[in-house]
Amino acid sequence: MPWMILTGGRVAQCKARRAGEGMRLRTRQDAEGPYQEATPPQESAMDPVKHLIAIAEREREREKRRYPTPARSAHLSEAAEATPGQEPPRESVCGSPLLKLERLPERARQRALETTMRKIKLTLGTVELTAELLDTPTADAIYHHLPVHSKVHTWGEEVYFPVPVSVELEADARDIVQSGELAFWVEGRAIAIGFGRTPISRGNEIRLAARTNIWARTSDDITPLGRVRDGDPITVEGVID
Repeated sequence: MPWMILTGGRVAQCKARRAGEGMRLRTRQDAEGPYQEATPPQESAMDPVKHLIAIAEREREREKRRYPTPARSAHLSEAAEATPGQEPPRESVCGSPLLKLERLPERARQRALETTMRKIKLTLGTVELTAELLDTPTADAIYHHLPVHSKVHTWGEEVYFPVPVSVELEADARDIVQSGELAFWVEGRAIAIGFGRTPISRGNEIRLAARTNIWARTSDDITPLGRVRDGDPITVEGVID
């Protein structure tokens, strides 16, 4: 019997305590309002798609800091060494101002061709020329094979050199060209640059051996091409403007 009385007393005490806690809880809720889990206002208001994009961007930046590529590290080192007031060196493909497309994977090479300025640099022996490509199929085909290394041939006041490109003769192909125009000899698969009279010229015209596709133009002085000799090396490279 005493055990029963003691147990009953404890039960009564527990009920009284719970009733008191419930009253305090209701009083607090009346004063502060119903309980709600706190969430960051920015995260709750953010669009789910934007939220995922933000997470991806943060992960990308974290990966860049943890695993910097050699090209990026070298570029950052050069930028850190730049003197105040001096512009840091511009990062370029393969660490060169010229576009070394043969070192890139095919997909990256095609992307680089689409996003870079369509200019080229020709080095014939000691002579250098810069030309801008036209919007033609021949220009596309040649640019996609850069850089090109070959040997120069001369024919009167014309230099030409073979390249690994095969295209069709275009509708506006012609054999008489203007100074500064770069032509492509379809049958011979060669780039031709006339800078004066050839053995078949009439008067002062620049007449090539056959109808050719005009694919680029240069505003440089091309008379120094007269110093180029048979067998001189020729390099054609894409230029990052």
